[in-house]
Amino acid sequence: MTGGRLDQFFQLEVSDPLTMDLWIGGDHRTKQFRLRAEHNDDMVGTGDGPLDLTVTFLDINQPVTIESPPAKDTTPLAPTDAQEG
Repeated sequence: MTGGRLDQFFQLEVSDPLTMDLWIGGDHRTKQFRLRAEHNDDMVGTGDGPLDLTVTFLDINQPVTIESPPAKDTTPLAPTDAQEG
């Protein structure tokens, strides 16, 4: 997360315990990161529930092509100007 997005993460009201696991490979590079907790997600109106985020790092230093998903398949972390009214 970069810039102003970290404050949005903290607004998720993550409760204790916040568990983070980090896997390091034999090449001393991060291979996988997992974050788990319970949270109250009032920002997108989904209510209470588990937060379970896993990031796996593959093909380090290789070129990638990324396509944005359709807007209907996304949820903003914070209200947009249009949503705020």
